[in-house]
Amino acid sequence: MADLNWNGDFWEVEGGRSLFGLDLGVYIVTERDEEPTPRQLESIESIDSLSTELWSNLCDQARSYFERIKSATNAGANVDMRKIDDHFKLKDVLIPEIGDCADDYLVLSGECDWEEEHGIQFLLENGNVLHCGPDTGLAVNPCWEDVVEASSETRHQSLFELLE
Repeated sequence: MADLNWNGDFWEVEGGRSLFGLDLGVYIVTERDEEPTPRQLESIESIDSLSTELWSNLCDQARSYFERIKSATNAGANVDMRKIDDHFKLKDVLIPEIGDCADDYLVLSGECDWEEEHGIQFLLENGNVLHCGPDTGLAVNPCWEDVVEASSETRHQSLFELLE
């Protein structure tokens, strides 16, 4: 079991985790300083079992995110789409509150060359990339609870409404 420290905002997993050769900070989101749930603790271990193919999917999603916003940014001339992984860097994994939801969620956040102010954020559902966009603090958004409490049939609709 991972050692956890309350840092005043999140439960921090001591030592973080290595993913795709990157040392990432790992943080668990709870109400104030409540203890993480057993499911959130299991999510720490799920980071280690993410597939190596996920990196390719993250790069594809980062390319798509850049394409969506490149006309509104000045970084376009400096981004080589063939080497998109040279233009973003993952920093943290956030484990949001999951409640009784049957799905597992992780939020990967980091920096990117085309959105220096907001960075980049990937939402993973059961180890698959569900969304990529600017880091909007999704894991700590008060409306996140509505997403995980929604029925499995309406959860994605609730999520995409939150991301708009």
